[in-house]
Amino acid sequence: MRNVRKKIENLIFYHGIAILVICLAAAAAVFLVRDICRQRAGEVFYVMAAGLELEEPVREGLQEGLAQALAPGEGTLQCMVETACSGRTNMQSEATISAYMQSGRVDLLLAPEEVFNRYACTGYLTELRSGGFGGLLEGRRVQELFYASQVDYSQGGAVTELPFHPHEETDGSGVYGIYCGEGVLDGYVAGIMVNCPNKAYVKEGLQYVLSVCVAEAGSNIENKTGISGMQDALIE
Repeated sequence: MRNVRKKIENLIFYHGIAILVICLAAAAAVFLVRDICRQRAGEVFYVMAAGLELEEPVREGLQEGLAQALAPGEGTLQCMVETACSGRTNMQSEATISAYMQSGRVDLLLAPEEVFNRYACTGYLTELRSGGFGGLLEGRRVQELFYASQVDYSQGGAVTELPFHPHEETDGSGVYGIYCGEGVLDGYVAGIMVNCPNKAYVKEGLQYVLSVCVAEAGSNIENKTGISGMQDALIE
């Protein structure tokens, strides 16, 4: 008994600060998830753009263009594009992104390949063909599609490595995303959340994201396809 108490005292003495930080981080994550879930999911069409840095005027222009594309002339639909930086403040962390992805508030995910694959493999994202979004894939080359396989949890134990074959269709894999085109979105993948709250808008929302080009310099948002209702936005 004395040895156990001694070990506990040594653990607290040498690692007390680290343990306290971990506990505080866990508590903060719990409160963040609870706070997010309290908000009504249908209040806003939400795009999580993981790791994307945009000037604030450009982000606002993207939100306005998306709202106009989804509900032209109505002015009733609010759209939010959550980026990594708003002004000089980092608005994202791994805990923040995970909390939002679990909250049932996110409609679309925009992310680099490896981040997108993490959520595609673990059941957060919709397989586009079986989910009724096959029309979005028509006419697209294989290189434009993002393939992923679901993690097999049936064997038990912790999963140490996620399957990663974004350009290769294998047995049991599916199409979970579409690569964005030019500008700052080049290399990003766009997909639809399984539990998206605004199902009536997600198809048009994904089409809009894929149709615009956000210039590297952050000065223009251009419509590449001319889809009806998707107006070009020039940001001064």
